[in-house]
Amino acid sequence: MIAIVHPAVIATLDAAASFHSTADARLSPRVEPGLFEVRVSAAQLQRAGQVLQRLVDGALERKLAIASVNRTRSHRAGVGIGADPHFTAIRIVEQRDRVPMTEAEIENWLTYNYYMRDRPPTHRPQANGRLQILLPRRYDRTDEPGWRCVFSDEPGRSLDDKLPDVLSALEKRLAADIQIAQRATR
Repeated sequence: MIAIVHPAVIATLDAAASFHSTADARLSPRVEPGLFEVRVSAAQLQRAGQVLQRLVDGALERKLAIASVNRTRSHRAGVGIGADPHFTAIRIVEQRDRVPMTEAEIENWLTYNYYMRDRPPTHRPQANGRLQILLPRRYDRTDEPGWRCVFSDEPGRSLDDKLPDVLSALEKRLAADIQIAQRATR
């Protein structure tokens, strides 16, 4: 069976070829409608695309729609999952560790930050290969403690195993959005 890759995943991976790398080795994405926000290292880009494709496939199985979303005050532009007009923007990022800086790195830092020479940094962030799916924060939940918005790779359970949890959270957000919209029209 040939798997069909969603156009938003293809567009994101194609656009990633032009992303520049930041000091922590992660790619700095263009944030625009139609592209997932993917802030991962080049080494993790393929895996991030696979995770996004599995997420999209799971959403379509659950009859959720995939659409471009514009920037709002609660999230950046990108791709969202939900139902018209209630879409939740999806971000995938690679976590970082603090690693000690070498003497050469500190010297290089001092050439650009000479005004802070009395307090040079001792550590720098470095991408570590663990991925996270981030959903926009929400504060409108009253029936439970709060909305879950971070789903991470962990030693005992990978991000792939947490995709049903992500989809469940997206369905709960959609149901709440529909309920809020219905109350607003009364």
